[in-house]
Amino acid sequence: MKLDYSQVKQYLYNAGFKGVHLDAATKICFCESGFNSTAHNTNGEDSRGLMQINVDAHPEYKYLNLFDPEINAQIAYEIFSESGNFKAWSCAKQLGLVNPSNIYFGTALVFIGIALYISVAQ
Repeated sequence: MKLDYSQVKQYLYNAGFKGVHLDAATKICFCESGFNSTAHNTNGEDSRGLMQINVDAHPEYKYLNLFDPEINAQIAYEIFSESGNFKAWSCAKQLGLVNPSNIYFGTALVFIGIALYISVAQ
């Protein structure tokens, strides 16, 4: 079943994704499944649902209904929480979102540096 952006974002938010991680998970979800909750990749693996949970890599989830967007989002959040990043998803690597917090942290450091430079220069 094809979902729209706001539906997917709500499932991910309800599962626990917030802030930059919610934005990253939504982008990854579109890349992985095109927001299709019944997407099933059997080309050399067994990945299911919105976030394409790979049950070969995570056999503990094999018997869950990963085509249910609510369950899929919950399991994706569990996988994300265990590692603290999005390394489990190939699309995260393609999109440069393995750890989106680093992007925002780096940007914050640049702004702090600029503010310090301005305050010292005055």
